[in-house]
Amino acid sequence: MAVWLARFRIALVTVAVSAALVGVFALFLLDSAQGDRLLFPALVLFTWSFLFVVFADAFARVPGPPDPSWGRWRRWRRKSVRGLYWLLAVGTIVMVLVAVHASQYIVREWLDDAPPSHQGHR
Repeated sequence: MAVWLARFRIALVTVAVSAALVGVFALFLLDSAQGDRLLFPALVLFTWSFLFVVFADAFARVPGPPDPSWGRWRRWRRKSVRGLYWLLAVGTIVMVLVAVHASQYIVREWLDDAPPSHQGHR
């Protein structure tokens, strides 16, 4: 998955930077109600595109398991590096869960602040 996402790295970075710029624009140049309508989606978009870039960069080149013919020191180094990747993977999973929770909260707030729809009015 990370190798596949790495192909879209430039697009993901562009989306993250664009979302950050929209967020800054909404935060500093618009009034609070109008700014929140742009800030909340920009925050969610930035969070997810940033997480995808970090995931693609971190896991696109995970080293394989050590070869039994290698010396003890070289096998230990490879196992240590793979162990660090496991810790990074656990941290990434935790960050994704936090991002899911934060995204749900932000979207809920964004929808609650949305202007009422005029569908029932004639």
